[in-house]
Amino acid sequence: MKPEQEIFLRLCQRYQLSPQESLFIDDNSENIKIASKLGFNTIQFNQTQTCFEAIEKQLFIH
Repeated sequence: MKPEQEIFLRLCQRYQLSPQESLFIDDNSENIKIASKLGFNTIQFNQTQTCFEAIEKQLFIH
């Protein structure tokens, strides 16, 4: 099943999220591509420690 961008848009609307101020983490590359296309900051999860390091980098960028 291919991810639908409607899911991301509905999430933003329901919870009043701004993609540019959000961080989306997932292990599925298709979900990452869609979220990134919609303006989300993204991290593709592969290992816990690598993910933590990527989150820290994102926090210091913003």
